[in-house]
Amino acid sequence: DFFSAVDETAVRLFSQILKPINTAVSHFDGLQNYMTGSSQEHVDPEVLRKAVKHMVKFSEIRDIQDSQSSTGDFHLKLELQAGRTLLLPMGRLPSTSVAESLVKGLRLAAQQGVANWDDLRIALQDARVEVMLHSSGGAGQRVLEVFEVESFNVVSKEWKTPNWGSMIETETSWRWLDSSGCRHPHLIPGDKQLAVNRRIPPVELDKSLYQPYSPWHIDRSQGDEDGWQYGIAWNTSTWVAVPGPFDMFRKRRWTRTYI
Repeated sequence: DFFSAVDETAVRLFSQILKPINTAVSHFDGLQNYMTGSSQEHVDPEVLRKAVKHMVKFSEIRDIQDSQSSTGDFHLKLELQAGRTLLLPMGRLPSTSVAESLVKGLRLAAQQGVANWDDLRIALQDARVEVMLHSSGGAGQRVLEVFEVESFNVVSKEWKTPNWGSMIETETSWRWLDSSGCRHPHLIPGDKQLAVNRRIPPVELDKSLYQPYSPWHIDRSQGDEDGWQYGIAWNTSTWVAVPGPFDMFRKRRWTRTYI
């Protein structure tokens, strides 16, 4: 979907390919098609790089702005020092805040030579949650979705919250994730260890806006009898109900309805 495309492709391209911050791609057709859903194939960064028609140095960019057409499509406008203007079609972004955050990150890269996509990630996460809340099962209802994850400890021979030690901090070490594999945005504030020790999701919506309508429910439509699905890692493309010798990671989906 769009959110996965941006998380896995756009942000990765911006933060890795453009990390040296010396060029701006002015041909985003392949990326745009993937983000807007017109192509279901994975976008290979190398293929996309070869498809670039021409490059623009960040030092040549005077300003970066976003605009929205009457049809709702967003565009990035690059104003160059030489007086030229380049228009980059971005398709239908999920929200204005996503567009603003994208522009902010690119401006920072152009001005300081250092890219920071924290605001973009937050805006994407907020937009994802908004879509999730509105994909309800009934009128006036909101369904909150949480993924619980564990990894197999080869020493203790037990399934535990993923923990790679104090030197490596990962999103999965929070145990309760959203659909993108990030720490769930609605985790109840508090100590991380308290969240890890919980056996039902320590996640809730704003009580001033929503009230729980149902208890937490484990989705057992896939996976084993307890709803667990097994794979090599979070981003694996294959999940099975019975773990193989290399399936050291597992997840299960929880939902709760709010009104």
